[in-house]
Amino acid sequence: MDEVKMAAAAGHYTVLLFSVTDRQLFPVSTWAFEQAQGSRASVLRRNVGSLVMGRDGVVRRIDGIDRIGPVNKKFPRIILDLMFGLVRISVRFSHPLPYSTDDLRKLIIGYLESDDSQQNMELEDADDMATAVARLHSAATNQELFEAFVLPSPDDALDLL
Repeated sequence: MDEVKMAAAAGHYTVLLFSVTDRQLFPVSTWAFEQAQGSRASVLRRNVGSLVMGRDGVVRRIDGIDRIGPVNKKFPRIILDLMFGLVRISVRFSHPLPYSTDDLRKLIIGYLESDDSQQNMELEDADDMATAVARLHSAATNQELFEAFVLPSPDDALDLL
């Protein structure tokens, strides 16, 4: 990774997003909680109520999203941001939700039944899926459930809500 990417990734990491609107699991960069694309209504509809699992195994719900303003401050970039619906946001999360390891394992496996989730998580064939499910079944903690996946770096994960 070059120095620019390393500096950009500093402080950001990849988490799991359980989208409740389309029942998909996504690896998401924490950058995604700072910017969104689309109308306010569509961003809220797509994301409020979704669950986020951090690398520590803690699960929180997205309770709200507030628009802060344009992503860029300079005039030509602001116009492009407006054209593409790109805005800076602030995401409000719930307190940690009390998921047991067994309940969280069932939730993850349920989400992985979707072909879209398998593609999002880069489980390309039945062997990849079987390996992931075996790792999930052998996990003893919520953190080990998170570690069952090989997740992309923050600069390769979804970075917009």
